[in-house]
Amino acid sequence: MREASLDQEAAIFTSLKRGYDAATFFAFRMGARLEELLNLDWPHVDFFNDRLTLDGKGDKKRTVPMPSDVRALLWGLKDNHPVKVFTYVAAYTRRATANSPATVRGRHYPLTATGLQEAFGLATAKAGITAFRFHDTRDTAASQLLRATGNLRLVQKLLGHAKLTTTLKYAQVTDDDLAVAMERTKAHRDELVAKTPTEIPTESPQKATSD
Repeated sequence: MREASLDQEAAIFTSLKRGYDAATFFAFRMGARLEELLNLDWPHVDFFNDRLTLDGKGDKKRTVPMPSDVRALLWGLKDNHPVKVFTYVAAYTRRATANSPATVRGRHYPLTATGLQEAFGLATAKAGITAFRFHDTRDTAASQLLRATGNLRLVQKLLGHAKLTTTLKYAQVTDDDLAVAMERTKAHRDELVAKTPTEIPTESPQKATSD
């Protein structure tokens, strides 16, 4: 598992075609599994309450909050397809074959696992990012949330893990993260010291001397 930097995310987005970029942004922000992303239908998007219902691994459904940037993204996609949230725009008009349905140039069609993974692989290669899989967007979302909140339970809920030990495999912590956390701890301790009653000594008293 591997985490992408924000610069790497941006480089990937610039190399993705319309539709694939939206799905990838959603994956980076929501930590959704590929199956959950592809299964997302409009009835699962609650714009009124800002909630998403993800349907994925083992036919398990889970509801997660929809942050404002994801809400704006999905609102812009709502007229593209009557059922599926994530779609691509057909570049050509093609007849149906044994392996693919007919398409009309300019129309939106549901993304497929093969199509999204291939597009993502080409984008990462073009961006010069090696050994980064689509599933690593999930690791990235987990690590970013942990870094922002310091709360592993929140990460567990975002990823939909039954066990916290599974979440630990996804959330990456660096030495810089630890350094920042230690400085926050110092600031907290300094605040507590400032509130300490004056009659409580904050330094070791001098040893008494005999006359």
